[in-house]
Amino acid sequence: MLQDFTQRVPPPLLFRYLSEKTALLFLNDPHLRFSNPTSFNDPFEFRPELKIKLRGSDFAELLAHNELSPSTSVQEAQRILAPRVHNEASNRYHVLCFTEDPLNLLMWAHYAESHTGCAFGFDSDLFVPFRQLGLTAGPVIYGDKRPVLELPEQVNFEGTIKAIFTKGTAWSYEREWRLAIKGDGANKPKREMSFDPDLLRVIIAGARCTDAKFTAIRNALSANSRLKHVELVRAGTHEHGFNLKLKRRNGAPFSLEHFTENFVKSRHTRRERGHTWYAEGMRKRAAKGLPIS
Repeated sequence: MLQDFTQRVPPPLLFRYLSEKTALLFLNDPHLRFSNPTSFNDPFEFRPELKIKLRGSDFAELLAHNELSPSTSVQEAQRILAPRVHNEASNRYHVLCFTEDPLNLLMWAHYAESHTGCAFGFDSDLFVPFRQLGLTAGPVIYGDKRPVLELPEQVNFEGTIKAIFTKGTAWSYEREWRLAIKGDGANKPKREMSFDPDLLRVIIAGARCTDAKFTAIRNALSANSRLKHVELVRAGTHEHGFNLKLKRRNGAPFSLEHFTENFVKSRHTRRERGHTWYAEGMRKRAAKGLPIS
């Protein structure tokens, strides 16, 4: 199951919606910030359906281990232990979310402060060093049934990852991709990791981003020598229909499709030049037991 989606090839660009405040913080200190899933807006996040397969003495041992009454039924044990499994998974993993779609009106409203924030477009090569380190990266799988976690066989890495990367069909419009990293068990709300700034390729300012905020973002890009290559454009409302249109700083139309096509052509050259130094550096730090952040 993991092989099915963790090796899927992502689109050339993946986007993160950010509030205007978070966008400026990111530009001043570019780090990827993984979140504890307890902060996510889906109440079913990390909540698989729990099924206990144990019976007889094995089931009695499970009850005793979890300090449950010997008279507890299987159904009752499942109800009691499900929140514990959820809390354990939530504390163990931190997640970074992306989307394929930078022009979705609902996501601009939900994740970019009602169109006042930004959408940051990253080269999906960002996933490469994480996968090389054995971290899990892939698209979210949408469906009408919650994943099933069977005790005790599936309370492991694969079972947890299945829960992390499965969401209800109602969320399919988000076209989400995720990076999942093991936490340190301290239940921290955020975990930061460094990345190659060259992988940030475009920033789209929202349709309600003020001139002052747009200028602040432009100045922050100019002030960081490692981000001067980033294309900064602005979203606006289309004259016809309920769509967003993009324009450059000088007001000229901006085609994200053409930008992506040109980016894909140039990426081959950049791959030859290589981001391997980054992946190799993280591998060396991990081998020494150092944090890769």
